[in-house]
Amino acid sequence: MAEYLYSKNSDFIKYLERSYVCSTALSVNKISDLIILPNAGFKSLASSCLNETATYGKQINKEVIYLGDFSTQHYGNFLIDYLSRLWYYNKDKKIDLVYVSKKLCIEKSTFYMHILNYLHIEKSQIQRITEPTLFSKVYVPERSMIHDRYITEEYAQIYENIWQAIKEGNDVSKIQTYDKIYVTRRKLKKHKEIGEYIFESFFEMNGFKVIAPETLSFEEQVCLFRNAREIASIEGTHAHNIIFKGTSKSPYKQIILRKQSEVIPRQIQLNQITEGEVIWIDIYSEPFKGFPISHDRGPFLLKWNEQIEHFAKDYNMVLPRLKRIYALPNIIEYTCKCIGYWVLAKA
Repeated sequence: MAEYLYSKNSDFIKYLERSYVCSTALSVNKISDLIILPNAGFKSLASSCLNETATYGKQINKEVIYLGDFSTQHYGNFLIDYLSRLWYYNKDKKIDLVYVSKKLCIEKSTFYMHILNYLHIEKSQIQRITEPTLFSKVYVPERSMIHDRYITEEYAQIYENIWQAIKEGNDVSKIQTYDKIYVTRRKLKKHKEIGEYIFESFFEMNGFKVIAPETLSFEEQVCLFRNAREIASIEGTHAHNIIFKGTSKSPYKQIILRKQSEVIPRQIQLNQITEGEVIWIDIYSEPFKGFPISHDRGPFLLKWNEQIEHFAKDYNMVLPRLKRIYALPNIIEYTCKCIGYWVLAKA
């Protein structure tokens, strides 16, 4: 693992040195006559079975698997967090799956169901709990990955199963793949990263094929990540797609451009379980206190700096000629976005 980090980032290095991979066998809690409450987390779920006075509006005499409490409606959370209990699901035993959420309706999302179909899960098997519901038996599998705590081989196997199903149901030989890809965020409708263009151009001129996942089918995205030997991108959901290396342990190099000082350990966990070579490069600039507002909302100012130049020199890469020409326009755009957030917060 190589790092091109700011000298102040000793805390981030401590995260890199942690071992997140857990080999302890996962467990399943099997509870009979359990009431699942809407919008309740696992703790509430577990305690509800001890509440003899709990009332329920619906009774369903069947066994179900509890998937969890899905609090956010975000593709990254669905892909990386919400599938973690599905290691227990057996495609040969068509048991129903239930979850709780204030907003997210998995069964109503064509895209989410498209992914679940590759795990042999049908729309009719998914149910969102909207009122207290009594089930004859609920299986609560332990999560196979928890952010900043652990990650397991069972977790990686979920994504290996998705890949194998894609291969079985599609002619993947017709999908164009590349040894080296750069995954851009610039084509997202609401991209919060300012200054990516120069980095995208840098990798493209050094032989990386630029791809925008949102312009591709799910199958194309998985196939590209599965087959690429070198993958470069800004940190975030696009980089998380490395999990589609699954349990293959095929050699790969991932170059991750850090867009913020906040540490998001999830990516470290994914890289550890897929056993790749990872290069971290700090390119963020945070000139204003309080920004970015959060690791999701941004905004993020990206800066061509000594770290990326050292990386380029070490790997004999060609540097862009006008690498600093966009600095002032980027700062102006970033400042305007920050002012907009500040005005909105004060309104």
